[in-house]
Amino acid sequence: MSGPFSSLVANRRPGLVIFLFVIVPVLFLYFLLKAAGAGQVPDAPDRPFAQHVDVIKVARETAYTRMVKVVGRVEASKQAGLGFERGGTLLLTNVDEGDRVVQGQLLAELDTQRLTAQMQEIEAGIARAKADARLAQLSENRIATLVSEKLESSQRLDETREATEAARALVREMEARKDSLLVEFTKSKIYSPFDGTILSRQIDPGSVVGQGMTVFTLQQDNSTEVRMAMSADKVFRLKQGQNYALFKGTQQINARLKSVANARTISTRTVDAIFEITQANTAQPMLLPGDLLTLKLPVETQLAGYWVPKTALTNGIRGMWNLFTVSDVQGEQQLITKAVSIIYADEVNAYVSGALNAQDYVILTGGQKLVPEQQVYAKQVPFPEVAKSLTTVSL
Repeated sequence: MSGPFSSLVANRRPGLVIFLFVIVPVLFLYFLLKAAGAGQVPDAPDRPFAQHVDVIKVARETAYTRMVKVVGRVEASKQAGLGFERGGTLLLTNVDEGDRVVQGQLLAELDTQRLTAQMQEIEAGIARAKADARLAQLSENRIATLVSEKLESSQRLDETREATEAARALVREMEARKDSLLVEFTKSKIYSPFDGTILSRQIDPGSVVGQGMTVFTLQQDNSTEVRMAMSADKVFRLKQGQNYALFKGTQQINARLKSVANARTISTRTVDAIFEITQANTAQPMLLPGDLLTLKLPVETQLAGYWVPKTALTNGIRGMWNLFTVSDVQGEQQLITKAVSIIYADEVNAYVSGALNAQDYVILTGGQKLVPEQQVYAKQVPFPEVAKSLTTVSL
């Protein structure tokens, strides 16, 4: 220490110097350490807190079942392309696209002027043939009288009789031609073969149509079918004539299995099943050809495993998943991690295999907040009913 004040203090009061520069700093440091807790003995640690958890008891299964969703398309049970059996000029059409028709209704007809002229010609020919037949009959009667009076030979009578038969045959021939022409008149018109709706009209009046050319496409009403393609192992488990539930979204539709094809579709290697739908129940939704319906079929897979809720799973390593199970260790309940792999999973549950045992108790939920060997207080709860519920997947 230097300066007049330091020299004065050192000369007059050496004990004060020691107090100010030695004792005061030591006391200050002591109080700082005291305030910081130096020298305090920590309390003995309390017993770890046991967290309450819900557990379920798993059971070993030999197989699991899922619902396979088969999608099919609604079709009209009858759909026909209507046309004329003979060619000609389309005279008129009585219906258009979207019109509903009944069985036997006249839909369209061809120009029949040429047929009308042929009919007049045939009718004239019939009249002439009948006149010839009457004349031949009169001649036959006269010859028969002459033959009875020995004035004409029997040969002449035979000739007149045959001439009469030829005249009558000509009458029948002309009448057959008339019937044939009447058929042509019928073939010049299109009649509805069943009740239905006109889907399309391809030809306009005034156009020349050929034999067999489609003029209308007609679809039957109030009778629809659903065609579903599925694999042979599934389709042949269905029973013909049995009722099945089909679904349009969430709406259920009753259908009867009408038939199962005995051949595979070449392009898809599937087998078609035909379901018949009747709209007798007004509560059923309206169906139109082209709508998609689904059929749910249970499929069982023979593979051992365990059903667990998906909430019990936590992330593992290398594609595995972890489950926390509760084990009794020295009288205390502790958590043990077991690795499993998922065989099948739906929205809420998983079918797993791995290091589980049939008597294990699995933590139901909250595994992300737990650690291995943590002490817990476990409470067993019933296995959720949804754990074994059937779910749907598309083929």
